[in-house]
Amino acid sequence: MKTYTPIKALVVLLLVLMYVQGCRTTSDIQPTSTSSQQNRSARVSAPPVSQVIGPYTVTFTSISEDGLTWSYTIQRTGPAQGNGLSHWIINLGACVSYSNVISATIDGQPYTNLANSEGSGTNCNPTGQFLKFDDLPAVISDGALHTFTFTLDVAVDPATVATYVKAGNSCTAGTITGPGCYHICGNIVKEAFVTTITNSTTACISNPTAMTTGSSTSTSSSTMAGTDIVVTVSGPNGETTVTTDGDGNYCMTNLMPGNYTVSIPTVSPVGSETITVKPGQSQMFSLPPSTDIASFTVTTATTETINQPPVLIECAVPQGCSFSQGYWFAKPGLAWPGNVTVGGKSYSQAEGAAIWNTSNSGGIPASKKVFLQVAAIKLSGGSVLPTASVWADVATAEAWLNTLPKLTPTNLKTVGTNAAAVAAADRISAWIALNHCD
Repeated sequence: MKTYTPIKALVVLLLVLMYVQGCRTTSDIQPTSTSSQQNRSARVSAPPVSQVIGPYTVTFTSISEDGLTWSYTIQRTGPAQGNGLSHWIINLGACVSYSNVISATIDGQPYTNLANSEGSGTNCNPTGQFLKFDDLPAVISDGALHTFTFTLDVAVDPATVATYVKAGNSCTAGTITGPGCYHICGNIVKEAFVTTITNSTTACISNPTAMTTGSSTSTSSSTMAGTDIVVTVSGPNGETTVTTDGDGNYCMTNLMPGNYTVSIPTVSPVGSETITVKPGQSQMFSLPPSTDIASFTVTTATTETINQPPVLIECAVPQGCSFSQGYWFAKPGLAWPGNVTVGGKSYSQAEGAAIWNTSNSGGIPASKKVFLQVAAIKLSGGSVLPTASVWADVATAEAWLNTLPKLTPTNLKTVGTNAAAVAAADRISAWIALNHCD
């Protein structure tokens, strides 16, 4: 009686299933999401398939989610022959070898009577790389359904491969779904761009004859699936073409490891990208922006121009510019043009620096905040034009500072606060940010 060989081992499954976002073009052009742009498995799936091979029915049932474990059932559905099923052989295809097989089971139990050779006189003549479940126990021929699995250390696509059933003195050949090779898949999107140029003319109400012209440009786009586009895949075995489906998807399967170039017709404004299918990988590729994906965007562009009638506007009052408080108080080696008068009191550069250098622990005092902003405007001198709007806020701030004693590092936190002056200081800061002297 043949028996299962028990083993205790940890089977490490190499997870190589990779997921990629389909259909992305460049960082500036992001097509809208469609069904063709969802994540798709990096492994081509396959439905269950049953084949009657001699007195046995062999069924491919599934591939594990990680693409490594292949599952089958075998059941005697015909007359018993001799001592029953002695061994079952399955071809491993062109991209997998026997060395890639890391484990096998029968009915959930580890099985180690495996081989990759077949002796003469069995009438089985497998070619290439194959896996043989050898010395099968008699129970396999009892007419019940028995589950066979084997696990690889690489994930490949399914293909139709040869299989052999050795029962009694007969060896019957057939075909079943088994390990294949790799694929390149991708998506093509058609994107139409419309550029609108709007020309405008403005003039100051005070001087309507002085016209100022300008223009603005906006671009809109729409996307749709790139259907019925011929994709060319060139590789070690020559050049092959495939046509995209109704969602703009295409897939080239059964590819051997090697370098491939994927391209679309030259009428498209995009070129081609050289990519690689590596041993041990089965990936979905989409072309730019990534080098490991194979997706194209075919674009068309049109331009329309709109000329608007002249518009009269209130023209901006000249403002001039100012340096910031950081420039006047913190720039190394800078000398003030002279003392500065703030709130009716004269301050030297040393006195101003002493105020600047006081601690802001617990929050900057209102008096310090207002002083620094007003001082920055006044130190900037004539660069702040008399017509500048900031002078109104300087006046508001100084109206409060005029009521205070001369500021020193010791009285900054004791002279109180004034909401109107603080708000004016904030507006002065914003004005300097908009009108900073370069």
